[in-house]
Amino acid sequence: MQCHYLQWKEKMNQLLEKELPFLTNFRAQIMISTCFAILAVDFTVFPRRFAKTENYGFSVMDIGVGAFIVSSAVVSAPARQAHTSASTKRSQQTQTFITKCYAFLRPIALVLIFGIARFLTVKGVNYQEHVSEYGVHWNFYFTLAGVYLVYSFLRLFGNWASSPVMAAFIAFGYQLYLSHYGGEEYILTAPRDNLMSQNREGILSLAGYTSLYMFAVYAGQSIFSYMDSNGSKMHRNMRWLAITLVVIAVFLWLSTFLAVRLVARPSRRMLNLSYLLWVLAESLTLLALYSGIQTVSMLPRVPLLYQGINHNQLFVFIVANLMTGAVNLSMHTINTSPDVASGVLLLYMLAVCVLASLLQHVHIRIKL
Repeated sequence: MQCHYLQWKEKMNQLLEKELPFLTNFRAQIMISTCFAILAVDFTVFPRRFAKTENYGFSVMDIGVGAFIVSSAVVSAPARQAHTSASTKRSQQTQTFITKCYAFLRPIALVLIFGIARFLTVKGVNYQEHVSEYGVHWNFYFTLAGVYLVYSFLRLFGNWASSPVMAAFIAFGYQLYLSHYGGEEYILTAPRDNLMSQNREGILSLAGYTSLYMFAVYAGQSIFSYMDSNGSKMHRNMRWLAITLVVIAVFLWLSTFLAVRLVARPSRRMLNLSYLLWVLAESLTLLALYSGIQTVSMLPRVPLLYQGINHNQLFVFIVANLMTGAVNLSMHTINTSPDVASGVLLLYMLAVCVLASLLQHVHIRIKL
C-alpha cells in the first residue's frame, strides 16, 4: 500500500514539475470557447443574447477578450518568475543588452505585425466589422501589442510599477476619467473626425486592459509561488491554493456587484471598472473550480487537445480567425439555415481541434 502511495506521489511530482494541469485546462477552455464563438455569432443559429453587447451589459462573448488577456497573463514570463530556477535567473541576468532588447520587442512586434495584416486584409476585402468595438483602424491585436508594450515599459521602473497597487491605481484613475471627466461621453458619442477619435475605443481601453493584465500577472505569480515546492508540501499547497482562489473569487463577485450598483454598468467597449472586476471574478471562479478538481484527483490528466492549445494558444487563435474570415467570404452566414450552420461549425471546430492535437502529438510548439 505504501509502495503504491509513493509511486503515485512520484508521478504527481513529475507532472506538476512540468506544468499545472488546472492552468492548462483553464487556458484551453477559454480558447476553445473563443474559437467557437467568433464564427458561431455570424450565424442566426447562435442566440443573440450570447453576442457582444454594444455599449453596456454582460454576455457570453463579452467575457472573451478579457478572459483571453487573463489566460495570457497568468502564464507569462513575469508570472513564472516565482517558479524560475536559480540557474535560469542567473542566465537571464547575464544576458546581453541586444538579447534583452530582442526579448522585449519580439512579442510586441509579432502581435503588431498580425494587427497590421488583419487591418490591411479587412479593408482590402471589405470584410464586415463593427467600428464601435475597437475603432476604425484598431483591432484586438493592436490592443495586445499595446498591453505588452505598456506593461513591459512599467516593469523598467521596478516591481512597484507593475504591482497590484499600481494596477488598482490605473483602474480607479481610468474609471474616474470615464465617470467624472467626460470619458464615457467621448467614447460613446464623439464624432470620428481625427485619428484619435476614430480609434478612441481601442486607445483609451488600453488603460483597462493593462490594469487587467497586471492583476492577472500577479495572480499567476501567486499561483506559481504556491506550487514552488515538492513532495507532500506541494499537495498541501494545492489544497490551500484552491481554497484561496475560492475566497478571492467570492470577494471579486461581491466587488463586481457593488461596482455595478454604485459605479457604472459593465462595458466591454470602454473596459471600465465593473467589466474588469467581472472578468477577474469569472476567471478566478474557473481557476478555483479547476484547481479544486486537481486537488481531489488521484492523478490529474490533461487531454492532448488541451495541451496542444495551451502550447500554441496565439497560433491556434490566429488560424481560427483566418478560417472564420474564409467562411464569411465564401457564404452569406446570416442567411444560412440552422442545419447548414451547425454542419459548418462542426467541421470548423473539428479542424481547429485536429490542428491543436496534431501539433501536440508531433511535439511542435509555435511560440508567437
